Amino acid sequence: MKILVTGGTGFVGSKVVISLFEQGHELFILTRSAARAKKKLPLPISFLEGDLSKGVVENLPSVDAVINLAGENIGEGRWSPEEKKRIKRSRAALSKNLISSLSLDSIEVFLQASAIGYYRDSKGDEWIDENTEMGEHFLADVCKEWEAPARSLPENIRVVIPRIGVVLGSDGALMAKLIPLYRAALGGVLGDGKQWMSWIHIEDLVKFITQSMDIPKFRGTINLTAPSPITNREFNSELSRFCQRPAPFKVPKFMLKATMGEKSYLALSSQRISSRLGSELGFDFKFNNISSALKEICGHEQLAHEEEEGFHYKLDRLMYIKKPKKEVFEFFARPGNLELVSSKSLDIELTHISDERLKEGAIFNFKAKKYGIGMTIKSKVVSFEEGESFIDVQTSGPFESWSHKHKFIGFRGGTIAVDQVRYRMPFKIFGDFAAKKGQSEVAGMFDQRINDILNYFEEKR
Repeated sequence: MKILVTGGTGFVGSKVVISLFEQGHELFILTRSAARAKKKLPLPISFLEGDLSKGVVENLPSVDAVINLAGENIGEGRWSPEEKKRIKRSRAALSKNLISSLSLDSIEVFLQASAIGYYRDSKGDEWIDENTEMGEHFLADVCKEWEAPARSLPENIRVVIPRIGVVLGSDGALMAKLIPLYRAALGGVLGDGKQWMSWIHIEDLVKFITQSMDIPKFRGTINLTAPSPITNREFNSELSRFCQRPAPFKVPKFMLKATMGEKSYLALSSQRISSRLGSELGFDFKFNNISSALKEICGHEQLAHEEEEGFHYKLDRLMYIKKPKKEVFEFFARPGNLELVSSKSLDIELTHISDERLKEGAIFNFKAKKYGIGMTIKSKVVSFEEGESFIDVQTSGPFESWSHKHKFIGFRGGTIAVDQVRYRMPFKIFGDFAAKKGQSEVAGMFDQRINDILNYFEEKR
């Protein structure tokens, strides 16, 4: 299918784009900055530049489907009158301008993102479903206006409006803020802790959006939440368990309202959402309960009471290299090539290679420099599958632990190279306090690495 995506570089959107690309769809990403989007998604897809918040975008291509995920982050800053106008404008006006920019004749499916913020709060332990009435608060108004343009589309277009719960993922804004706090034993209950939290894991969210392109029964309003909502107190207990730290604090309602203002609604609202997604539509959730979701997010292979703690942080990246898989794998399997693609970002110098070509048990050591500070890193290959993947781990270096899986997938005559990194910051609690800075540095290092690798292969063409 030819699919147009807005919001394609965000937390959810970028993962949707990658999944659709892997499935072989032809993608068009509408973005305010094509240059930034290409750095975020180094794939052979089309990037269209335009700002829907300012008006109609001309000359958009004819497509079979549209996925509208665009909208400003509602969790940043206080909800001042100006900020609330900006949030509304980024959704309602953008959606309206998007539809006005499209040629509707070819469109078969239109997916318009929304949120469970549309509903009123649950009364105690009451369940809320797709037929529950709208709330009387700011977020409800935003969601109503966000959805309205899609509801006016012609009947021959299958419109899907997922009302999405709290999205949980290791690289999402929420967990990126919470995990360092809980690692430092600074977590706790918000308010009385009885408020319901209806959530969904990012993998299930992406799976639903991509399946919506092909499954006719996915239509209309669908609550997109896991089948087991939890209270804030239960969430606090589970996250504390997986972070292996106590979470002794309690933040009173009055303090949240005093510090966050109207935005405290995000922390104190209570919505126990049920969905027809699993029971009626047969969607197969990978993460049915909060324990399975947090286990994946926190990077633990084992539970807190067991000996091995696993990894605190994770980073996933991919790039599309316009060279055959065999050639690309051969390049990465030779550690001597490390200097060719990393010297710009880390000033790397190899100091020892046990084997010219990697194999299980191979050792390679190198020196690197960042901000003028030198470091020595020793690495060992612990897994090697010829032509497919290998894993190297840090045996000595700046991180408490580091595991890097390199995976290669042949696709459209080229190669998707996947990096899956799992690591632990140094100095335990002090490292957790510095987690946000550290994660940013690691992400920046890999973004530069991708740029260096793509430039290298481009120059070889």
